[in-house]
Amino acid sequence: MARIDFLRTAMKDITQTGSVWESSRFLIRKLLDPVDWASAETIIELGTGNGVITRAILERMNPDARLTAYEINPEFLELTRDRILGDSRCTLTDESAEYLEDLHPAGSVHAVISSLPFAIMDEALQESILRQIHLVLKPGGQYLQYQYAPTKYRMITRRFQRVRLDYTLLNIPPAFVYSCTK
Repeated sequence: MARIDFLRTAMKDITQTGSVWESSRFLIRKLLDPVDWASAETIIELGTGNGVITRAILERMNPDARLTAYEINPEFLELTRDRILGDSRCTLTDESAEYLEDLHPAGSVHAVISSLPFAIMDEALQESILRQIHLVLKPGGQYLQYQYAPTKYRMITRRFQRVRLDYTLLNIPPAFVYSCTK
């Protein structure tokens, strides 16, 4: 049912969601495996969708770790809330990723995991969000982002000293995963 809910919500405004289907377990594994879960205490998720990635993050997190999950779509926010079942380690917010630096001190975050649809966002907004992600990450912090085309590689490599690009065909559509270290 969650997949149908995702499709129904996504089709209302594809320019906001950037996808028509929830992330596969194969994409989720590629996205989350690079995170150093043993030391990640403060985690941000940008764009929860229906919460399938949020749930997987919570399953990997330490009991003392904290997740702030951003989702501007009210229907997706509700689907995520239902999926996380009141896990107290997670704070859901309807704030935009545009305000990261206002909500998190510089150098305070261990990992940022993003599903934001950069390919369909205004370039100035993309640059602003990437700058803020870099700002809030601790030295050695990790930024993980998936996209359906590797068109933002140059933009991302200008911000991060180490960038690894991977992909999975086992997703609808197939996806590229950026794994970046500050």
